[in-house]
Amino acid sequence: RFLERFRTHVAADDVRLMLAAIQVRRLGDAVAARAVLDGFGTRELDRDKQALADALRAECAGQRA
Repeated sequence: RFLERFRTHVAADDVRLMLAAIQVRRLGDAVAARAVLDGFGTRELDRDKQALADALRAECAGQRA
């Protein structure tokens, strides 16, 4: 709900990454995680956030849900 309501909040990128990590790593829901990661669009992230987003995308691709 936070992301729906506060898409441009300074913490939105962190929340999106945490949510995607929980979805793919704990819940095994690669489809939901990919949908959350798609919320970044083409926006550039800092190096650490981009590395985590790339790792999560790779994990989602590995699950082929």
